[in-house]
Parts: sequence; C-alpha cells; structure tokens
Amino acid sequence: MNKTEKLAFNWLKRKGFKEIVFQKRHSPDYITEGGSYEVKRGYRLKTGEVKILFSSSEQRQTLINEKAQILVFLEDKEPFDILLPEELNKHRVRDIILQDWWGEAVIQIRCSKQTEKRFKRFVIEVDAHNYEEALIMLLDRAERPRIAVEPAGKS
Repeated sequence: MNKTEKLAFNWLKRKGFKEIVFQKRHSPDYITEGGSYEVKRGYRLKTGEVKILFSSSEQRQTLINEKAQILVFLEDKEPFDILLPEELNKHRVRDIILQDWWGEAVIQIRCSKQTEKRFKRFVIEVDAHNYEEALIMLLDRAERPRIAVEPAGKS
C-alpha cells in the first residue's frame, strides 16, 4: 500500500466503514459496504491545476464500475476532490488529457517517439501553420464519407 492508498484507507475508516477490502492489483483500489473507490494522487501544476494520471487499464476498469468514486489526494488527510467515472469521460479518452486553458482546450497526447516524429513530419508535409491545423486536417480525413467500390463484373 503506497502513501496515497494509506491516506484513503484512513479516510474510509474515519467515514465509519467496517469492511474495507484493498485490491492491490485491480481497480477500484477499495471495496467497502458503502461502495467502491479508486485512489489517485493529485499533482499540482505550476498553473494551480491538479492533474491525475490513469493508465489505460485503470481507466477502463474504473469506467466499467460506474459506481466507483475516484478519491484524489494531495498531501492532506481529506480528499482534494471526489469524482465519478462519468466525470472522467468528459475529460479523458484513453491517454488523451483534456484541460481548459483560459477558454481554450489544451490536449496532451501520450505517444511513442516514432508517432511523434510521424506527426511532426505530417505537419510539415501538409504545410500546417500549427499542430491544431494539422489535427483538424487529420480529423477531416478520418470523417470523410467512405465510397464503397464493387469489383468489376459484379452487379
């Protein structure tokens, strides 16, 4: 059990739960008679925002259990925030992190170095002025209607 999980365990005990089962290798981290809880450590950014990180499998497992609550701890004994899985859906899609930055969406996409090189090459090839323009071009291509082509001689 790491420090954040211990904070959560103690918080759950203070809340009066008697049966607290810790799942070391599965999400959610805790199952109690009152529900299930995924525990995440919050990282305060220089901007003041708090970021939490999920692996793809953690997110999938947490989203499957729609009733699990996500407890976000900083260094305090009380959770900084308590989220529901549907709130994750609004902000995260697999390894894409969406943030609101003064009215503009900021997107971070984790990818391999090879994918990063391919995307940068694409930006240059299509003569995009910035990453947003290149991303719009990619999305436009992906959303184009597909034309079904039948082999010759078949009607």
